[in-house]
Amino acid sequence: MALLDELRNASDAKFKEMLEQFVTNLISEIKDSAAKGYSGYRVKLNKPNDNQSILFNNPNFLKGLQKEKRLEGLEISIQKKVVTTIVGTSWTERYLHINWTTR
Repeated sequence: MALLDELRNASDAKFKEMLEQFVTNLISEIKDSAAKGYSGYRVKLNKPNDNQSILFNNPNFLKGLQKEKRLEGLEISIQKKVVTTIVGTSWTERYLHINWTTR
């Protein structure tokens, strides 16, 4: 196996492992949110110095969530919000939105 293939396989395996752990934790969080009467859940994706940024910045992150059998039936999207301060500094925040009341 070529080095490039080994690197890609290692990267893909780590992505799948991180996605699996994220989904496991996410299910618990959205169940708690639903028990409180909410109809959706939001996760901020661009937290500074977050170890999960590798997962969140992977181009397959949203597709992986949407294909996850345990999240079947949920509406999952990534939304962006531009934040501007009084002095004019701005940045874009990214959020994972999960909605379970849309029918």
